[in-house]
Amino acid sequence: MNKNEMADELDGLIQLITRTFHSSASTYLSGLDITMQQCAVLKLVDSRGDPRMTDLAEELAVTMGNMSSMVERLHRADRVNCRRQRTFGQSGR
Repeated sequence: MNKNEMADELDGLIQLITRTFHSSASTYLSGLDITMQQCAVLKLVDSRGDPRMTDLAEELAVTMGNMSSMVERLHRADRVNCRRQRTFGQSGR
């Protein structure tokens, strides 16, 4: 097997592992009624304390509109507490 064939085989294996992980994670998180992106937001909030939404949007490479929607859904589900300055922390759930 030459280098190109090995690289192609490795690429295919990485794609399979990634798809399997995403599928398993999505199935697990759906039982918690949370998306993978929302989980990423909660992880950042947990590690950073009270980050600004602009910082979260930048870190996750999403628009402010997308971040606002995610935070609003997390807030309605009582998973984060929003503050007036547009920072937030986990609600203790």
